[in-house]
Amino acid sequence: MLPILLYINAWPGTGKQTIATALIPHLPQMRLLLDNHKIIDLAKTIAGGTTHPNQPETYQKVRSQILEAAVTAALDTISTTNPAGFIMTGAHARDFPDVYL
Repeated sequence: MLPILLYINAWPGTGKQTIATALIPHLPQMRLLLDNHKIIDLAKTIAGGTTHPNQPETYQKVRSQILEAAVTAALDTISTTNPAGFIMTGAHARDFPDVYL
């Protein structure tokens, strides 16, 4: 069976994390949740604590690097310990292009 990535993408504040958390008990094979809030918070910290327009390139670069590392680690984890898959949440600002890995 191939691993599954369930990616929930929507505007900020629409309940992506709430939905993903509610799905976990109903999808026992999907034990890993990559929550975009954790990625955003870490990127803000590394980029100086802000996503202020004076630092958009630094923040976006750091966020992309963290996202890539998190997805890579999740894929490594599911291939060795949980072959079914994982759930991931994400949101993009209207002026920020989609990122495809």
